[in-house]
Amino acid sequence: MGWLGQFVFMTRPQYETQDDLKNEEDAIKRLELVSGRKSFKLPKSYRIDFAMCDGEEITSWIEVKCRKNKFRQYPTLAISITKLMAGLAFEQKTGLPFFLVVHWPDFLGYIRIQSLSEFKILKGGRTDRNDNADIEPMVHIPIEMFKKLEQRRDP
Repeated sequence: MGWLGQFVFMTRPQYETQDDLKNEEDAIKRLELVSGRKSFKLPKSYRIDFAMCDGEEITSWIEVKCRKNKFRQYPTLAISITKLMAGLAFEQKTGLPFFLVVHWPDFLGYIRIQSLSEFKILKGGRTDRNDNADIEPMVHIPIEMFKKLEQRRDP
C-alpha cells in the first residue's frame, strides 16, 4: 500500500436526482434551440455544467440551475459562490463568456456573469438535509437582472 492508502477520503453525498438531471437536460435543450448552438456536458470536475459550441468551437460556458419555485417568488436567486467562481475562472482564462441559465416552472432566464462585486454575498444555503456543507457563501442575484431566453444568439 502506497502513501495514499494511509488516507481516507470522504466524499459528499450526491443529492442530484434523476428528476434534477431531466430538468437540466430540458433547460439545455431549450437553450440549444434558441441559440442555434449545441451543448457539450462537462465532467463534474469542471464544476460548471456545459460548454456551448458552434460546430466543434466552444463559444461559451454555461451553468444550469433548475428551481421549483415561481420566478418572482423571491427577490433574488441564491447560488453557491463556488459555482460562479468556477465559471468566472473559465471566462477569465479563455476569454469566452460565462452564463448562468435558470429554469423556473414559469420562466427560462439567463444572465452573463462577469464579476461578483455587484451582488450581495451572504451566508446561506439549504438546511433541510442536515448537511453542514450546505451552509456556505451564497451569491444573491436580483431576479430583475435575468433576461428571458428568447430567439437570439447570446449563450
